[in-house]
Amino acid sequence: MKQTEGQKKIKQFLGRLNNLPEIAVSSFFASLKREEKEIEDDNRTQLFSGEYVDGSRIKPKYTNLTVAIKTKKGQPTDRVTLKDTGAFYSGIKATVKSNELIIDSTDSKTSDLFTKYGSGQLLGLNEVNHNDIVEKSIPLANKEIVLKLFS
Repeated sequence: MKQTEGQKKIKQFLGRLNNLPEIAVSSFFASLKREEKEIEDDNRTQLFSGEYVDGSRIKPKYTNLTVAIKTKKGQPTDRVTLKDTGAFYSGIKATVKSNELIIDSTDSKTSDLFTKYGSGQLLGLNEVNHNDIVEKSIPLANKEIVLKLFS
């Protein structure tokens, strides 16, 4: 028995519906890609506030020599900001590849900073910034899901 046009469309829709988890994940990461610059800015703001990804204070504190140098430059000394020349901050890049978000820095001192201050805590978003980005991304992802399901 030959399928009607309506039956073909239903069958195609059901096929897309079977792929909903895949569609949802890819749509979410596609919407997250639009937020890469904000993710980078949020990470810089956290660091300038002296906070690790988990919200705790960056340690160890600056040495007396570093405090003297930063005071001369008019930079904050009440917290560790990891900002001196701005190269580390400028190098912070958020990149969405497939279904993964990668936050890294291209600055040559990155590995030294990771060694001294901890690699898993400097680059990433704290809970508040993470939730904010997710809340911004979900409506965009939902629109894309609907388009993919009904197109």
